[in-house]
Amino acid sequence: MIDAWLRQNGKYQKKESKITWQDIEDCLVLISSNFSTQTSYENQTKKSITNRYVQTAMTD
Repeated sequence: MIDAWLRQNGKYQKKESKITWQDIEDCLVLISSNFSTQTSYENQTKKSITNRYVQTAMTD
């Protein structure tokens, strides 16, 4: 999709190669906002999701 958008909007320079998954996979970020009445995190850094519903949704 990124490649298609770049082509449609004329963002490629002459002789520039196509963007591939390997080019962008390390810089993609997922931001998620969740509301729950149950505690979902185990520590202050919020890196450990303990809410099974949130774990399943994020995995899917």
